[in-house]
Amino acid sequence: MDYEKIILSNWDLFGKYFGNKMEVEQHFRAFKNYRNPLKHTRDLNEIDKRNGEAAVLWLENILK
Repeated sequence: MDYEKIILSNWDLFGKYFGNKMEVEQHFRAFKNYRNPLKHTRDLNEIDKRNGEAAVLWLENILK
């Protein structure tokens, strides 16, 4: 989960791709809440699942 830290600390390089820092923080938080239960075999509620899936789609769209 260091990607968010790298992006935000190098905003001058990444800002033009990610647009807005608050949105980056929001999507990476959703991604973390999605990833951690999956990685550590814990239950995942439906809201965190859908928000996490949306965060993955958001990141895929930026990386295209």
